[in-house]
Amino acid sequence: NYELESLKNFLDEALSKVVKPCDTLVGLGGTITTISAIKHGVFPYEGEKVHGTKLSLDDIMFWLDTLSGMKAEDRVRHFPHIEPKRAKVIIPGLMIFYRAMMLFGKREIVVSDWGIKEGVLIREYMRKEGF
Repeated sequence: NYELESLKNFLDEALSKVVKPCDTLVGLGGTITTISAIKHGVFPYEGEKVHGTKLSLDDIMFWLDTLSGMKAEDRVRHFPHIEPKRAKVIIPGLMIFYRAMMLFGKREIVVSDWGIKEGVLIREYMRKEGF
């Protein structure tokens, strides 16, 4: 698919500028939490049941392949975990995680229900405490 190939090339270029070695890859946001909720049977969504779960590279590839073969409305119909507003953006979101995992050389990603705000708060606390 031309669109996915173009997105892959764009992501590889963008991510290659920021990729640094790490021990653990953490994913946050609606795409990764939705996929984790589907995999782990969490419906309706409960953040505390998704937070800390792991998705493998194979999981990401499976859902990328499965969902990209469906129309947006079919994604919502077959997987009630996927909100209508997410149905069109879940493929690019999965592609971001897939390419990041490939570039970082990681076979799994830890899912966080927390967001950027919590991360900034923790970083500032650690900086204040001298970590």
